Amino acid sequence: MAQADAVVVCTGFDHVYESEAYDRQWELPKGELETIRQAGLLNNRTVVVLHAGGAVGMDSWIHLPQAVLHAWYLGETSAQAIVDVLLGKINPSGKLPISIARSLADYESMQGYPPDYASVSLARVQGGQGDPSRRKVQDLVYREGLMVGYRQFDTVGPDPLFPFGFGLSYSRFAYRDLEVVREDGKWVVSCSIENCGDRGGAEVVQLYVRPSLYGREYPFQQLRGFEKAYLEVGGSTRIVFTLGERDFSEYSVTLGTWKVREGDYCVAVGSSSRDIRLEGQVEIKKSPDHGKM
Repeated sequence: MAQADAVVVCTGFDHVYESEAYDRQWELPKGELETIRQAGLLNNRTVVVLHAGGAVGMDSWIHLPQAVLHAWYLGETSAQAIVDVLLGKINPSGKLPISIARSLADYESMQGYPPDYASVSLARVQGGQGDPSRRKVQDLVYREGLMVGYRQFDTVGPDPLFPFGFGLSYSRFAYRDLEVVREDGKWVVSCSIENCGDRGGAEVVQLYVRPSLYGREYPFQQLRGFEKAYLEVGGSTRIVFTLGERDFSEYSVTLGTWKVREGDYCVAVGSSSRDIRLEGQVEIKKSPDHGKM
């Protein structure tokens, strides 16, 4: 292993550890963790290919491999797709639809979770784990409100290991020339992106809206749009988003409808929730006919 040009460690959770009707553990199985550690210590060109349906504990080993490819569950042609990415035949452009925390306890939603959530075994699965008639099921209190995912991490912390919207490419993309204009009662946000790398690739441009005053009831920022564009080397294009009143509104339980939240906002465009490249400002006021049906 130490003499190999590179080492690829394929790891994750099989259909017993991760399936329907129950939750899997946060950390990889102990044997898998030891394999990653040994490979990373013996060969500094180690790549980890991770198969899982969501976030996984990586903080204890993320410093060892040179790269991690989160493959999720790709199906029958997983092997060919992964090989094409690792060998550079395909330029990756995926972005995380979740935030990956450093610790499971960092997610506020875990505060009221049952302590035995990860007690998965083949015997329990075959015995009907997840079946209310064969295993005790308890109610969970939804205390975290809007503090879920990137809304929590970006508003009250802590910093995640990998933020929402994060994803690597073999290309580099430059963002420039942000414009924010008012047209026909809506805000049009546009910017240019250019492929500054040495091969064609795709970028997912993300638009976030940030209120000047924020807190647990109204997060620091919220995703309001995203566009994917493929560009050849040196190519550029214009990305355009349109924002309406709903994008600056909050739901009123008392009124039973959406209510515009007046004030100053920052419109932020970037490559992830933590990689903002361009910012602009808008002032939001209710339209005269707001709330009319």
